[in-house]
Amino acid sequence: LSVAQGLQSDRVPQVMGLMVTQLEYIGRYLITDSDQQAYHSWVRNLLAPVAADIGWEKKAGENEEMENLRGDLMRGLGGVAHDPGTEALARKLSEQALDDPFSVDPELAANALPVAAATGDAVFYDKVLEHLKAAKTPEQKTLYQQTLIAFSDPALVTRTLNYAASEARSQDSDLIIGRVMRNPHAEKIAWDFVRSQWGSSQKSDSAFGGSSAGALVAGTSSFCDSEMRDQVAQFFASHPVPAAERRLKQALEQIGYCIDMKDRQGPQLASWLQNQANHAGR
Repeated sequence: LSVAQGLQSDRVPQVMGLMVTQLEYIGRYLITDSDQQAYHSWVRNLLAPVAADIGWEKKAGENEEMENLRGDLMRGLGGVAHDPGTEALARKLSEQALDDPFSVDPELAANALPVAAATGDAVFYDKVLEHLKAAKTPEQKTLYQQTLIAFSDPALVTRTLNYAASEARSQDSDLIIGRVMRNPHAEKIAWDFVRSQWGSSQKSDSAFGGSSAGALVAGTSSFCDSEMRDQVAQFFASHPVPAAERRLKQALEQIGYCIDMKDRQGPQLASWLQNQANHAGR
């Protein structure tokens, strides 16, 4: 985090993109619930001056890298810091992009849509699902799938899982469910859904025990909780997926690594954030 502070003035898009990705990981896995608000405030103070400097509107003569930079700032301020102003902007841009895809820069829209979905309601969900079903290109389908899996409302998460299991094409089903499992606000709902549906389909390519099951095994690698790690180990011990034995081993190792990292780094990060707050209050 100290390195990120030192890079605040760096406007190189590749550097900013990497920094935001690291901030996402830290916020998801290493910051305790009690320190989330302090972390959000710190990230907001880090990135807001950059966004204010370059602005959200494209300027004449800018290159494509600046579009990427705005997308990363949307991801950081809206998705990591949960800045209210940026979340409101994400909703506005998302509505515009759904009504007219050419009215919003594609890179900014691609990052605004998941931010809007995280706090989105059923009306917004219905719009996204309608666009997904009507998607004509692989790029459109990917964009709307990425948006659909970002919703955090439990009822909407369940709708996505049911859609993936019953309406989506078989080659998309495991992909969507696996990505929902990587959504920190939806992982437990998705994991419970996977276990409840296991073996429910007789299709040979079913994600729930068929040839596509390996993707769901791999999806558990994003968990970072000892109880869920034990559940994964026990479930696949009694419901083996022979073709995914290596994926299961890697997933359990990744979960274990994350738990260990959280145990070691969590207290240090909490202390660091407290020191930052003390300095800011002087």
